[in-house]
Amino acid sequence: MAGSWEELAEAASDLAVSARAEARFMDERRAALARNALVWWQGEAAEGYRLRVQERVNGLAASAVELEALARVADSLADGARSRAASEAAATLAPGGRG
Repeated sequence: MAGSWEELAEAASDLAVSARAEARFMDERRAALARNALVWWQGEAAEGYRLRVQERVNGLAASAVELEALARVADSLADGARSRAASEAAATLAPGGRG
């Protein structure tokens, strides 16, 4: 394995933080778009615009959900790597260990 379990845990934690920040950004953009995309005109062009805006709002919401899921997976990976690092450290310090 290239690197240590601690390094993997740190990288996974960084990924989780970044993914959560991006998810919040997507939610902020979604809310702003939904709030500011109201149209006053009527007709086919207005309806087309509303549909495109709704598709974009839905896409931003889906992206935020996927980023939150990524953050949860990265948290789990970080926890597992930390646990593995602690187990290896304990084995190294134990009588008869490698250390």
